[in-house]
Amino acid sequence: MLTFEIFHVTMQSSIETAYVFRNTNDQTYLWSRFKRFAKIKRIYDEWRKIMAALHITTDTFESEVLNSDKPVLIDFWATWCGPCQMQGPIIDDIANELSDVKVCKVNVDENPDLAKKYRVMSIPNLVVIENGALKTQEVGVHDKKGILKMLGR
Repeated sequence: MLTFEIFHVTMQSSIETAYVFRNTNDQTYLWSRFKRFAKIKRIYDEWRKIMAALHITTDTFESEVLNSDKPVLIDFWATWCGPCQMQGPIIDDIANELSDVKVCKVNVDENPDLAKKYRVMSIPNLVVIENGALKTQEVGVHDKKGILKMLGR
């Protein structure tokens, strides 16, 4: 499967749009009108480290979560939610550290069907899915140790 993102980079007072394609082996390919790939790739890689968790939508949920060969940690969140903003860096930190777990985020305002499916009434709401089935679900802000415990670590 091939996924793709649009990535905007400000370069020399102009905004350049780069198209980022990733295949199933997580190899990254870039396309840009101005062909400044090395600089865009460096900026993109730095951005991916900061935004390590994969942002899931209703369209990508089945392929990225239900069909995943790894356990999946999902953070249901919203931009207006203060506790979610506190939880975010912890989630990104875990995403950077664990290679055997897929870490994802679902914006409940943009994906209400997913929130409804998992009965998300309060956020942040953390869900662990293994082999396509719900394993654990907890509400509220958790420290790193608590999230790792949810993952069986």
